[in-house]
Amino acid sequence: MAAKEEDKGELPDEVLCHILSFLPVADAFSLKLLSRRWSRLHVPLSNLYFNQENIFGRKYDSSDVLLKLKSEFVEKVDWFLKLFRGPYLNTFMVDFCMDNESAPVIDSWVSFAVSMEAESIELDFNTSKSQNLYKFPFRLLPKPKPFARLKHLKLSACHLLLSPQSSFNCLKTLELKNLALDQTSLDAVISSCFDLEWLTLDECELPRTLRVCNARLRGLRFLYCWETHTIELDAAQLQAFEFRGRWLELSFLVVPPLERVHFGSQYMEFDLLSITSVLNACPMLQKLHLAMSLHSVCSESGKKEKVVYSKNMKYLHSEEIEFSGFGGSPDQMELVIYLLNNAVSLKHMTLIHSRWKSHDYKWRNVERRSWSKLLSEKEFLDSLRKEMISHGAELVIC
Repeated sequence: MAAKEEDKGELPDEVLCHILSFLPVADAFSLKLLSRRWSRLHVPLSNLYFNQENIFGRKYDSSDVLLKLKSEFVEKVDWFLKLFRGPYLNTFMVDFCMDNESAPVIDSWVSFAVSMEAESIELDFNTSKSQNLYKFPFRLLPKPKPFARLKHLKLSACHLLLSPQSSFNCLKTLELKNLALDQTSLDAVISSCFDLEWLTLDECELPRTLRVCNARLRGLRFLYCWETHTIELDAAQLQAFEFRGRWLELSFLVVPPLERVHFGSQYMEFDLLSITSVLNACPMLQKLHLAMSLHSVCSESGKKEKVVYSKNMKYLHSEEIEFSGFGGSPDQMELVIYLLNNAVSLKHMTLIHSRWKSHDYKWRNVERRSWSKLLSEKEFLDSLRKEMISHGAELVIC
């Protein structure tokens, strides 16, 4: 009778499983060791994140310490996966100091994630300083099929192991960071992702002239890839493009239906008016975001280069423009006035300045006006607002 009364006081399995779902991976599975009843509970985890904090409860800064802990990390991840009884996964992520010496076990983890029909697989080995980087075998990815769940793959500090068996997979988004790729390898990767819609290249070692060719690609993020000076885009469905880093030459082999463009840079060898060459190639552009604090471009000789742009080009679909890092330099002001004069459908322009300098600004618009005097901050803002009023657009300065 006493045992029955004790059973009545216990929480139902459904409540215990719900509680476990809020715990980190390590804690949730450790609790399963408390009793036979707990060991039979299904831990309802749809996202598995294996990193220092989840496995060891803290973060280590020393790579030497991480190398010593690698065997323990692998052992615990293997143990967790053996206990996992979920019907499927949303996200499988490993973030630790590992290299190709652990290839067999990493391959088994990837195969596990694929068998659990994970929607997203993320392997981040950025903390590793090893020259023997893990070689990710594309052959492990599932082939395209109806209702295939794996859509997203993120790889950091790896090599790509391509083979004839790796042709065609079901990925829709691919993020590559800290990878070295030549043109042939990139072409092979992109061609194997038949349904690829979004591609991110972040801090990758790429050719000086890079060509990105994919008929279905809708979004491209090109971030801090310092070796590349020229990008040739052959993507007829491209709708969004994000660029960060040192400015480079951008050419469109076909005119894409770009709707959103983001430029971000912190380097001096860039003239803001050169953005107009990209705008001219994107007649459907609706949103433009510029994140930079630049003044002018200088050639190798140190002389400012002359930028030539179309005086009659009109941007019929550009409705929103945001300019962060705005400091009121002559080139920045020229670009703002140029866009005001040519973005005929503009509804909102937001200027986010980093700081106002102590001196006044000299500015001019080469098409309509020319000032030889210096304008104060107030005069500059008043003049901009007049331009906005004449175009019926809203100006926000913050």
